[in-house]
Amino acid sequence: MFETEIEEKQSLDTILSHMYGNVGDWSGAWRNRAYFSETGIARLASIAGYITGLAQAGQKEFAIRLANDFYRNMNTLCMVEHNVEFSGHYVPARKVLLGDDRCFHSFGFMAVRAIDPAEYEKKFQKYVRELEQDPLYANEPTIVRDTAKRKAFEELHVVERSSGDLYAGGLTEHRWRDGKETVVYYGHSWHGGLIYHGPGAGETFSVCVGNKPLWSLHS
Repeated sequence: MFETEIEEKQSLDTILSHMYGNVGDWSGAWRNRAYFSETGIARLASIAGYITGLAQAGQKEFAIRLANDFYRNMNTLCMVEHNVEFSGHYVPARKVLLGDDRCFHSFGFMAVRAIDPAEYEKKFQKYVRELEQDPLYANEPTIVRDTAKRKAFEELHVVERSSGDLYAGGLTEHRWRDGKETVVYYGHSWHGGLIYHGPGAGETFSVCVGNKPLWSLHS
């Protein structure tokens, strides 16, 4: 078998391996970049089941097309090959929070971008200086710093967790080098949908340019 043929089957083989194991682990293909809600995980599992069913029912070529196209769109959305560097540490440039879109094989998502720690620190220190001039906060350094952090978060639209659940996955990156911590927060970037257009999709109320895809990204 040629190398290209192996690559074409790889996405399908990965899905099949999860269907015969823990299908929820499929989300780990985009670990630390994609964060699925409970409904998002359910939608992901239904896609895995659909593709597996096609492969087992003699539609393997179409199942491979579906698997490859889904991976391609997810990799693009999560920018899997794009990291950014801060103080010698490389972190994902983008993270994505995905939930069920209530449409066949589709997701709604919110993308968040990595915030330069220097940008955050500049905002934070600005609010510290302002608060220190306020008599209300005299001799209250802890309150000053906590309030400055909250105000900087609000200005930069920081998103700390993948949901409102206290135990939801944290998005913030903490990296250490030579005893010094680098903290990279993520801020709201844009909302969109990963929309399915294949058989059974029905009306998607979305516009695609060129040939009709199986999945496509929309803002």
